[in-house]
Amino acid sequence: MNYSTRHLLLLIAAVTLLPGFAWAADRGMQFIGASRTTPADIEIASRLYREAGGSTQFSFLPFEFNPQAPFTNATRFVQQTVPGLSGSLTVTCYVSWWPHDPQGRGEQLAFWKAWQNPNPSFAQRALRNGYLDRLRLVDEWIKDMNRWARANGIASRLDFVVAPVLEDTCPESLRGGYERLVTTTRSVQQSDRVTRTTLRRSCLNENVFRVDNVALELHGPWQDVRGQLRAGDTWSNDGTRYDGTPDDNGRVHTEQDFLAAEGQAIDRGISVLLWRDAYNGFPKGGSYGRNWARRTVTPFTDAGGRGEVRALSRVLSQR
Repeated sequence: MNYSTRHLLLLIAAVTLLPGFAWAADRGMQFIGASRTTPADIEIASRLYREAGGSTQFSFLPFEFNPQAPFTNATRFVQQTVPGLSGSLTVTCYVSWWPHDPQGRGEQLAFWKAWQNPNPSFAQRALRNGYLDRLRLVDEWIKDMNRWARANGIASRLDFVVAPVLEDTCPESLRGGYERLVTTTRSVQQSDRVTRTTLRRSCLNENVFRVDNVALELHGPWQDVRGQLRAGDTWSNDGTRYDGTPDDNGRVHTEQDFLAAEGQAIDRGISVLLWRDAYNGFPKGGSYGRNWARRTVTPFTDAGGRGEVRALSRVLSQR
């Protein structure tokens, strides 16, 4: 290594430690139910992104909310946002999700055991293939969006992240299964010729372990997860309201608390995604988390829309 190269590497390392330095940190929303929302809600969200500009991100869970048309609204959002955006947009797609009840945890454990097994049974191969079938649909949509962006001369403004499972509960004892899933995912995406796409692991806080070359996404109160996140990772308050109402532990988090946490995260190069209860839609219904496709997801056009617009606008404008 010559002097110039060594000097450059030392300079990069020093800069990343400076207070206020953001390493490709995005700000945006975790719009879980975006595939089920209305065109008017998509337009409002798109307008807020365009007005704010900068490095932005938008994440969503397509298949649970709208299995018949998982990407219609995401396509609308991308095509309405990117041409007029002074900055960039990263779109994160969560391929799978299970409810966090005993049934859902049992189903997810079976999924990870299927990936852990080097000689899967017929039933385990079916579990693997169910994920891969969804992944290929995600890949086709990403390719469509990239073709559209190239045709419009704006390909450099658009990137994608694939998170295999939203809030996964894979135990460290089965990390080999997660690693096999990652290897297989990358192999499929290479075969599908997918570009401008990276992987991220979104897990519950009690199931944290890192996989090489895969960023980490954690949810909940910032003070609970900040010690486990580093530059290139993502934080969302998913499941924790920052609206002044007590959480399950009796702690109160305000919008101002979120903005303060966002500033700290961005300074460390950690992307921030705002989650609001309205992004999951209503009513929640019985049998926890199993009525996604019957919910109404209208955060910006319902009676509380003005407050939702203000909250997202403040987050997008944070620098």
